[in-house]
Amino acid sequence: AMMNKLTAKSDAGSLKLHFYPKWGKKPLTDIGQQDIQKLLDGLLEGRKPATVNRLRSLVLRMFRLAMEWGYVDSNPGQYIRKLKENNVRQRFLSRAEVSAFIKACNEEPNCTQANALKFALL
Repeated sequence: AMMNKLTAKSDAGSLKLHFYPKWGKKPLTDIGQQDIQKLLDGLLEGRKPATVNRLRSLVLRMFRLAMEWGYVDSNPGQYIRKLKENNVRQRFLSRAEVSAFIKACNEEPNCTQANALKFALL
């Protein structure tokens, strides 16, 4: 189930950093949906939703494998929904980028498209 060494190393690091301190030596069979949700809610403080979703996927994959291997009968995290991800970053063009954009538009043979692009810049 290990995709590659880097992924496996990253997943192991995430487990050690986020999950082991909370659950310690608690048997997988004693971890329920509320435990997982509480952990993920705590992880959301100071992290982006996309990061928490990756950690959620790791926990669900861990329980899915535990089911395949016969360690647990069900996946307590299967009904925990992903968070809505909005990692949009707003960035503005620099003066040099605006100048280069306008220059490129002025060199465009189709004046209508060039003017539309320049107008969209506003």
